[in-house]
Amino acid sequence: MFIILLMYALTTLPLSKLLLSYTQPLYLIGLRMSIAGVLLLAYYWFTRSSTRGITRAHIGLFAQAALFAILIPYFLRYWGLMHAVTPRADIWYMTGPIITYALATWRGIESITWAKTGALCLGYIGLFISMGKPLHAYIAHAGEPAELAIIASVMSFAYGWYLIRHLMVAYDYSPALVHGVTMFPAGIGALGLAALLEPMTVVGDGIQFMLMLAAVILVSNITTHTLYATLLNTYSLTFVQLCSFSLPVFMQLRDGIFGIAPCSPSLLQAAPCIVGSIMLFYYAEQAYAQTAKRLAIF
Repeated sequence: MFIILLMYALTTLPLSKLLLSYTQPLYLIGLRMSIAGVLLLAYYWFTRSSTRGITRAHIGLFAQAALFAILIPYFLRYWGLMHAVTPRADIWYMTGPIITYALATWRGIESITWAKTGALCLGYIGLFISMGKPLHAYIAHAGEPAELAIIASVMSFAYGWYLIRHLMVAYDYSPALVHGVTMFPAGIGALGLAALLEPMTVVGDGIQFMLMLAAVILVSNITTHTLYATLLNTYSLTFVQLCSFSLPVFMQLRDGIFGIAPCSPSLLQAAPCIVGSIMLFYYAEQAYAQTAKRLAIF
């Protein structure tokens, strides 16, 4: 569980927002994903333990994963972050756990329990408290296109990661191969769309842009995505997503450490709810797994 929290502590979301001030969403996605895809495929090629490649019957699943886990959600997320009001954008971006919970139960890979549902509710209470604004501030303009784009991005991302998990768990593909094969074509596709729809330019210091892009690729695409995929062999999709409630805590702690802004009192009030939510969901899953194991024995 601590590895999951470390993964979210390494979030590059603020850096991604900054990169959007240099260029357009599709161009940024194209550069980021195509470079990351090449690096991951190179790593897989030089470290693979067998000559096994992609089975022809699974090409459709890989194509869907590239579309729904990479191209669609990242474009909608970046476009939404460029146009939405930041506090509300953050709230809608954090709808991932409940959407994932609904998808996972619908697909039959997880089960609804009162404890897990209560943990989700407790986490959202903590999330709203951490933002330090009244509830109506987030839902007053919930129908705006930018915020709808963020919600659609989260829905697409949840389905895409369901496909990635299926490729790894059901067909035993490695995380590096799955991510490389999904990121590279998604990146090339985004570059092609950028050439047609957007001016492929970088505004400002190009060297600084490339250094920040390299940091995002290394931390997010190479490290975080690989960790996320590997953790799905041990933890459920919903639990890994639920731990994203810790993002506001880590972001405010980082701002406090670097002197950007002091930790707000609302964060201290929200921390027990967020920690309690993660722990409750974790122990609810452990208890459910133990019960299922005992029933299987009998």
